[in-house]
Amino acid sequence: MIRSFLLRWMPAVALLAAAQAAWAQSYDEGMAAYDAGDNVKARDIWAPLAAEGDAAAQYSLGKLLENGGKGIQRDYPRAAEWYRKSAAQGIAAAQNNLGLMYAQGRGVARDAVRAAELWLVAGQKNHPIAQYNLALAYYRSDGLAEDKAKAEHWFRRAAQLGLSDAQYALGQVLSQGL
Repeated sequence: MIRSFLLRWMPAVALLAAAQAAWAQSYDEGMAAYDAGDNVKARDIWAPLAAEGDAAAQYSLGKLLENGGKGIQRDYPRAAEWYRKSAAQGIAAAQNNLGLMYAQGRGVARDAVRAAELWLVAGQKNHPIAQYNLALAYYRSDGLAEDKAKAEHWFRRAAQLGLSDAQYALGQVLSQGL
């Protein structure tokens, strides 16, 4: 009985494992194509993965569409859609980039409050650029009430993660007594 069960289900398990390996390999192949400057091939690899729900492929496809170049036309609304899907799955880089799109009104209606919300979520995951962006939002009162103490807090966190812009900003804030 156990042997019959194993004989019946082992091919399915092996096929599933192979499919998962191919999925990961395909994403990596997309990265290799992107790194080699073949944006069209990267898009063609990532698009089906993204459509199937792969958060990394969604983020990468969003980035590709946001930046355009080498055979890919820039498409902010579609980039925002892919970032939104990836961000919903917890990808901090997608949350940061979507926040930037909201802050600048690229592909979406400008919404500084939504941008700050996204940066807060990504910043809590130690994404240094999101922390820096959030600090700027507090400092400039852009989507958030002005709060120099919170701005300093987020500049400091990003600076501790090695972000040079945040290190400079923190130095300026501290030297000017802000």
